[in-house]
Amino acid sequence: MKYKLLYEKFMSWGLLSTLFLFPLLINTAWISSSDPVHPLIQVNFSFVDVIIAVCSLLWIINRLIDKNSPPVKLPPAPVLFFIAIGGLSFVNAFSTLEWLKGLIQWIEYFFLLYLLLANHLQSIKTATVKNILFISTTIIMTVAFVQHTLLDGDPYFVRGFFVNRNIFGTYLCMVIPLIYIEFLTSNRKSRKIWMGALLLITYLILLSGSALLSLLISLTVISWMSGKKVFTRFFISVLILFAVYPFVMPAKNITALKEFTGIYEQGSVNENYYRRLVQIEALGKNTLYAKTFDDKRFMISNDDFMQVKLPEIRPGEKYKDMDSKRHIKNRYMEMQASLNMLSENTLLGVGLGNFQNQIGIYYKELPKINTAEINRHNGYLIVASTMGILGLSALLWLFFLVWKQAKRRFKSGKKDKTVFLGPAGSILACMIECLFSDLFVASLLTPFIFIVYLTLKESTTNEIE
Repeated sequence: MKYKLLYEKFMSWGLLSTLFLFPLLINTAWISSSDPVHPLIQVNFSFVDVIIAVCSLLWIINRLIDKNSPPVKLPPAPVLFFIAIGGLSFVNAFSTLEWLKGLIQWIEYFFLLYLLLANHLQSIKTATVKNILFISTTIIMTVAFVQHTLLDGDPYFVRGFFVNRNIFGTYLCMVIPLIYIEFLTSNRKSRKIWMGALLLITYLILLSGSALLSLLISLTVISWMSGKKVFTRFFISVLILFAVYPFVMPAKNITALKEFTGIYEQGSVNENYYRRLVQIEALGKNTLYAKTFDDKRFMISNDDFMQVKLPEIRPGEKYKDMDSKRHIKNRYMEMQASLNMLSENTLLGVGLGNFQNQIGIYYKELPKINTAEINRHNGYLIVASTMGILGLSALLWLFFLVWKQAKRRFKSGKKDKTVFLGPAGSILACMIECLFSDLFVASLLTPFIFIVYLTLKESTTNEIE
C-alpha cells in the first residue's frame, strides 16, 4: 500500500513537473579541433524526454507487478490515427532515420505522455494543473519582459526560454485564452490582478504578428460566447489598446508586427545573399544548405555533412536584377513548395520528419535564404506534405474533436461551464496560428497535450463532474 501511494505521487508530480521544464532543451556536442563546424557527436534532448521515459518505464513495471491495476485508458481515436498515419508514411520516406526520429517524437508525446496523463492525473484537480501552468507561464513571460525591456537589438530575442519569438508566440496562443477566462471568472481580487498583469505584459512582449492575429480572433470569439456584456468590454478594450499602441510601444514592436502584414518584402537581397555565399565559401563546408545552381532551380537541404564547391560569384553579377525590388516573402514561397510536394505525394506524403530534407527540390523559384523567417512554416502543409492527406485529416479530426468537446461542456449548463471556454479558445488560436507556424515542435508539445487531455478528460476518463 505504501509503495502504491509513493508510486502514484511520483507519477502525478513527475508529470506535472513537465509544465515547468518543457521549454528547456539540452544541447551537447563533442567537436573536433580540426573541424569546428561539424561536431563528431551531437545530442539534443529535453528534460521532458527524460521524465516521460522514466515514467513510462515505471508504468510498465507497475502494470506487470500489480495484477489489480484498473483498465488502461488509451488516447482518443484521432490521436491513435495520427500516430498510425505517421508510421505508414514510411512508405515514401526519403530518410528512414529522419522518419524514425519523427515517429519516436509522435509516440513520445501523442501516445506516451497522453497515456500517462489519462492514467495518473485523475487524483490531481484541474485547478492544480492550471495553477502550475500559470506559474510556469508567469516565469516565462517575466524572462521575455526582461529581454524586451533591458536587452537592445532584434525582436527575435524576445522569446522567454524558447528558441525564437515565433515559437514563443505560438505558446502564448495556447495559454492566453486560459488566462483570459481565468481573469473573467475568478472571484479573488489577487488572482484577477495576477491574470490581468499577464494579459498586459502580453500586450507588450508579443512580437509575432501571426500569434497576435490568432489571439485576437480567439479572444473575440470566446468573449462573444461569454455574453454581450463581456464582448462589449472586450471590444472597447481592444479599440483603446490598438489606438494607443503606436504611441506607447517601442519601435521594435511596431516593426516586428509590420513584418507580418504584407506578402512582399523589399531590400538589398543581392548584398545579403552574396555575404552568405562568402561565409559558406570561407568555411569550406556548407552548414545550412546544399546548393545547385542552374537557370531554373535552387535546391535546399539540411544535410550538414555535404561538401559543396561554390562557383565564384561577384557582388551584383548574377542576382543584380533582384536588388531593390519587391519579392514575395520566403514563407509564402515555402507554402507553394509544400503544395508541390503534396501534389506528388498526396496520400502519405514524403515521410514523417522528411520535410526539411525534401522541400528544396520542390521550389520553382529562387528562395531568398537571407530573409528566411525562423519557424515561419504552415503547420498544416508540413503535416500534409510529410504524412499526406490522411495525416492532415487526422490532425483536423483532433482539432475539431477538442473544440467540439470544449464547446459542449461550456453549453452543458454546469456551474463552472465558463472554464471550458479557455481550452476552446486555446484550440481555436492554435488552429489559426498553425496556418503560419509549426505547432508540433518539441518545446510546444507538452502544453499542447496537457490542454488536449484536460479538455477531453471527461470522455477519456468517464468522470462525472
